[in-house]
Amino acid sequence: MNVSILVPAHNEAANIGNLLESLLAQETKKAKIIEIVVVASGCTDDTAEVARRLSRGRPGMHVVVQERRDGKVAAINEYLSLRDRRAELIVVSSADLRVAPDVVEKIVEHMLEHPHVGMVGARPIPDNEKNGVVSRMVHVLWDLHHRVALEHPKMGELVAFRAALVDRVSELSVVDEASVEDIVRSKGFDLAYIPDAIVTNHGPEKLEE
Repeated sequence: MNVSILVPAHNEAANIGNLLESLLAQETKKAKIIEIVVVASGCTDDTAEVARRLSRGRPGMHVVVQERRDGKVAAINEYLSLRDRRAELIVVSSADLRVAPDVVEKIVEHMLEHPHVGMVGARPIPDNEKNGVVSRMVHVLWDLHHRVALEHPKMGELVAFRAALVDRVSELSVVDEASVEDIVRSKGFDLAYIPDAIVTNHGPEKLEE
């Protein structure tokens, strides 16, 4: 299954390198990653430059710069207008994650085994140490997310959907994943949660954050 990966990013220079390296390190058999597209929206840091450095010598990696930050939905629509039309599956990843090496393969396996599923979500796990009240709260939050998602699939930090289902997302939406969910469901497909597709993020450590 051909996979295209979108990374919408705003001022993620400190994080996007780790994410892209983890995406480049994906171990695949049934999945074929044909492109990775970074859409850098209104960045005032070196997000685009970091992504460009990693893209050199890799024809399937592209960096698109939006001079103005118009939100994640605008970034998604920009990507949808120029993505590789050979893609059968679109993965959308937050720019501050690290993605386990088998995530894309597990997503593709699930999609191949469950043709009625149109969109899936991975499982985010924080890497915060449990040594403070706020860090423990972060772990509780994502554990609750996991438990709820086991009963009612919740989309989140990394999602994937069948490319044929989504041509554009309404720019009136303020929650991009929910809008894509609505499109997927309106076309008769289900949502699914893949608890062993692990992505790692870092939550706040101080109450001020």
